[in-house]
Amino acid sequence: MRARLQKFVDALRQAGVRVSVAESLDAMQAVAVAGVEREPMREALQLAAAVNSLRGGKGGLNPINAVRRAAGLDRLRILPADPTIGAGTAIAAGKYIGRRTYVEVISDGQGYSATRVEFQITRWLSLLSSISTIGRQSASVKVSKDY
Repeated sequence: MRARLQKFVDALRQAGVRVSVAESLDAMQAVAVAGVEREPMREALQLAAAVNSLRGGKGGLNPINAVRRAAGLDRLRILPADPTIGAGTAIAAGKYIGRRTYVEVISDGQGYSATRVEFQITRWLSLLSSISTIGRQSASVKVSKDY
């Protein structure tokens, strides 16, 4: 984990983000003490990048968002492996087709793929459908309410 964290700090520095030696040593010590695993660390870094983006941060390293913008996608995310369905770590790419229809394609590059479609009927009611290479098909209704 220490080597990966050092590579991350190096990448930040190459992208123009100022990271001091003391900050990188503190980060390594915090990771060692907390016993952070890979998946929670990745999720924390994605959350930090999202918060920085919402704040209007421009100087941070955010390769997923850069690829998303370059490809013209509305959403790009990395999904963890799911052994219950036989899917490895996958990438999901999605795009709005019109104002109310969202299409997402998921693939792990090892044979698993799925397509999901969401059609928004009203602001609070959506129809969801999904089909995958393992023969799973589903349709559902999503109700959401903002309080």
